[in-house]
Amino acid sequence: MESTDRPLTPPTVASDRPVLGPFHKSLSKLDRIENISELVKVAEDEELTGDARDQDDSSRLCIIAPLVLGYLILDDIAPARYALTRLPNVLIKHPLSQALLNLLAATWDRKHSLVIQRAQELTDLVSAPSFFNQSLATLVRTLSEKFINNFQERTFALISRAYSSVSLPLLQSYLTALPVDQLLSAVQQRGWSYDGASQILSPPASSEQIKGSTPLHPSTLNTFYVVTEGAAGLESVV
Repeated sequence: MESTDRPLTPPTVASDRPVLGPFHKSLSKLDRIENISELVKVAEDEELTGDARDQDDSSRLCIIAPLVLGYLILDDIAPARYALTRLPNVLIKHPLSQALLNLLAATWDRKHSLVIQRAQELTDLVSAPSFFNQSLATLVRTLSEKFINNFQERTFALISRAYSSVSLPLLQSYLTALPVDQLLSAVQQRGWSYDGASQILSPPASSEQIKGSTPLHPSTLNTFYVVTEGAAGLESVV
């Protein structure tokens, strides 16, 4: 008869780490949260209360990546930047951190033509079979998709508030992820009109315009560029 006091699992030592990393349990918490503001709050709490000895562990990115994407979805760029800059050098060089930095930089600079591209590059990175954590990959893909949708909505709203008309090629340059047919469908769903001969799109008149406020003038490439590149300031006003 076998001894009943034999350990069922091999002994461990204090330096042992779970295979998935010390922050994996925190990831499972985030994965169940649908509200983005709540996800950001929980991620901040989990990251800031983590064991100091684990701060260099790559599983810390299981918290940082959702945290950064959550802030970007909320269009709260400064804390997203801070979350990344507080990473140690060993983690800031990680490919996932670099992809997040690229997305953050494009968003920070309001480089609309690059934002969707950077978000897609992030999705492609985590979708690789060799990515180190498949649960994190799933969450990053979900949050990236939500970010893209929110970014496109903000872009549509910004343009419709600022201009009476805009050319199709120019609008395409700011929403590069959408093919022409999808772009036309998206704007028409939002009440925009489209003149196929001139390739000019016109957003629906706002309530202020209808009431007789100063009419908007047709946009030019220069005014469109100036306003959209200064989108952060414009969004705080309109």
